Amino acid sequence: RDLSWAIGDEEWDDARRLLEKGGSRHVLDQHLVLECRQGNVSKVQQLLSLGADANCDDGSGLQWRPIHHVCMTGQASCIDPLVAHGADVDAAGLHGITPLHVAAVRGNLEAVEELVLLGADV
Repeated sequence: RDLSWAIGDEEWDDARRLLEKGGSRHVLDQHLVLECRQGNVSKVQQLLSLGADANCDDGSGLQWRPIHHVCMTGQASCIDPLVAHGADVDAAGLHGITPLHVAAVRGNLEAVEELVLLGADV
């Protein structure tokens, strides 16, 4: 069974076994970014518990982290689980763009408020 399929099907025990057998953590990180964009909190939590990196680079060249994508799409409910697993609320992407910048430009007030409460630099 493929790790990506196991994650997609929410077969978490299979995913854990595949990771123990050397499955790529990069696959976890790719899925984490995708689920953050979609605001799927339960999958975000599962992926983080399996070892996905809350500060992984999304690979887009923008040097964005999962928290940037949460702020871009207005999925503020995913901020707390990311931060609980070490996400940097001030992570700077290309040109110094932070999650707070993204949330403000996109008009995602809930994300702005959450980031400020969590101590983001204003």
